[in-house]
Amino acid sequence: MSTTEKIGDLKGPVLKGKCEIVFFSSEDFSENLFAKKDSEVKEWFESSCTLEKSFNPVGIVFDGKNNNLAIRKGKKVIVYSWSNANGPHPDRWQDTDDFTDWLSEIL
Repeated sequence: MSTTEKIGDLKGPVLKGKCEIVFFSSEDFSENLFAKKDSEVKEWFESSCTLEKSFNPVGIVFDGKNNNLAIRKGKKVIVYSWSNANGPHPDRWQDTDDFTDWLSEIL
C-alpha cells in the first residue's frame, strides 16, 4: 500500500454478496460523466466495473484519487464518497445521496 492509500469501511446502507463495483474521482464525474448521455454512462459503468462475487464492505482501500465508489446489486445502486477521519469518525466510505440518485436513475 502506498503512502497515499487509506483504508475505510462503508457507512450507510450496505450491499453485500455478488456486486458490481467501480471507483471514480469527483473530477471524472464533473469533467466526463455528468455531461454524457445516459447510454454513455451505462456503457462507462459496464466497461469499468468489477464483479465481486463476495463483496465485503470492510477494509476498502482509497487510492488517494478515486474518491467515489459505486456499487450495484441487481437494480439497487449505492454510491459512497471517501471521508477522512473527523473527530470520533474514522476514515470511511460514506453513502452519498446526490451521486446515488443520479446513477440510480441512469442504471
